[in-house]
Amino acid sequence: MSEDLAVIESSALAPMPMGESFRRYRVLQADIDAAMPDCIIQIGTKKYRTKGFWRAVGVAFNLKVECVSEERIEQEGDWGYKVMYRATAKNGMVADGDGMCMASEKPERQRSEHNVRSHGHTRGYNRAISNLVGFGEVSAEEIPRDEHPRVASVAPKPHYAPSTAAAVPGQVADGDYIPFDEPEDNTPIPPAIPEGFVTVTMVEEKTGTSAKGPWTMTIVRFSDGREGSTFDGPLSVTAKAAMASKTPVIPTLTPSGKGNNRFNLTAIVRA
Repeated sequence: MSEDLAVIESSALAPMPMGESFRRYRVLQADIDAAMPDCIIQIGTKKYRTKGFWRAVGVAFNLKVECVSEERIEQEGDWGYKVMYRATAKNGMVADGDGMCMASEKPERQRSEHNVRSHGHTRGYNRAISNLVGFGEVSAEEIPRDEHPRVASVAPKPHYAPSTAAAVPGQVADGDYIPFDEPEDNTPIPPAIPEGFVTVTMVEEKTGTSAKGPWTMTIVRFSDGREGSTFDGPLSVTAKAAMASKTPVIPTLTPSGKGNNRFNLTAIVRA
């Protein structure tokens, strides 16, 4: 992702009380859940978030996620793949996540080399992001499906229909490799922007210290060229989530009094 489009330094990764960091992550979580409801599924009696959610979190926090090791293993007549992914934040924080999938976990007709290998990669990818910014939350792909069968999505269908065909298995439109084991990617794709709405095209944070203590200012740019700033932490998280999920929004901007082209961002309403 080019830095002129998105430069995000997550406030959740900056030094702050653990309670405040967790609260900000939950705000981001709620915004992505609302924008991408099909990324929440129920397995057994619990709700889990799928790979689409973790990919959006990675984009929101501007993380670099890469595979650092892969090993094909065989044991007791079974075989599978064990992988390790590493997630790195802009401030240098790093977390590793391991993922493993065995052929015996899958129905016989799905025990191809590709399916088993890609499932292991998906687990490692999700785990690395969760370990770094998701407080260790377990992703849907980490739950053994033979013990807890997948049921229908627990979230309502989005009020928009996908505007393009589902992604080809094993491929992502923007070129990033996000492996997965299911026959098609059903992550909802936002349609053309509704009239009167815009999208968030950049979120940048600036920090400093004043007589009152440390401060963080978030600058948000929209697809119509407007730009506003805010010192509100939850509003900053909402902007990041809207950009990550490409959700149409209506921003409220008010003159800052510091120049004709400078505005304060006071609210963001999702479509």
